[in-house]
Amino acid sequence: MLCAKEGVTAMTEANLIALLTDFGLKDPYVGIMKGVIAGINPKASIIDITHEIRPQDVLGAALVLASAYPYFPEGSVFCSVVDPGVGGKRRIIALETQSHRFLAPDNGLLTLVCERERVVESASVEERRYFLEKISATFHGRDVFAPVAAHLAQGLDLDKLGARVSEITRLSWPHPQMERNTLTGEIIYIDHFGNAISNMDAELLKSTFGDDLLKITVDCKGHLIQGLSAYYAQAPPGQPIALIGSAGFLEIALREGSAEKDLGLRRGSSLTLKKGK
Repeated sequence: MLCAKEGVTAMTEANLIALLTDFGLKDPYVGIMKGVIAGINPKASIIDITHEIRPQDVLGAALVLASAYPYFPEGSVFCSVVDPGVGGKRRIIALETQSHRFLAPDNGLLTLVCERERVVESASVEERRYFLEKISATFHGRDVFAPVAAHLAQGLDLDKLGARVSEITRLSWPHPQMERNTLTGEIIYIDHFGNAISNMDAELLKSTFGDDLLKITVDCKGHLIQGLSAYYAQAPPGQPIALIGSAGFLEIALREGSAEKDLGLRRGSSLTLKKGK
């Protein structure tokens, strides 16, 4: 459940908008969104988190957003458009936490944000005066998200956008499972380098196996890795390695190679962890 507005602390207005989409950079869509923002709020700074989320990969987008937002200045607006339901009945929602503002389709993209942050205000984005005059059924990024983000960065109160939201759509997050002495999880994201990022974070591994992570055996699709490494160069070229990546999750990588291409790892690939003697 989302929290009411009580106890809101004043945010620093960074006038900064961070964009995250699955639009890619071949087409003009991202540039058009930036043009719309500049037309409404020419003082806004725009930072691209990424536009290379795999098409319609809401789970991947949720992970990337959660990995990125803590490193942005207080008051930043995060405009995320990975939207398989564009043109349908899905809502667009705006959330304000104690440090940031988030704008996204109500399709689960904000699941991890809501797990990690206390939401102090929320709204269903409905007020058309903050949209472009003509709204396409297929490009809400241009006609709705970009103009609303521009207004939010100027300090627009969320309650002017629409009714308060009490619940949002949550993803069915694939939580790791522990049975006897085996922790089972799965790959949820493949990055640009072909590194396979799992749903197991560092805190879970420490609470499950203690501080001695060198004795863990990682099995991912038959590829056995003994112990966790601190960094990529600890493995010889061409050898698989397991480590905690910069986002705080266990990942499988291949020194000077791609775990995706060379090991055949995919989104949904299973991996198990056991602690040896």
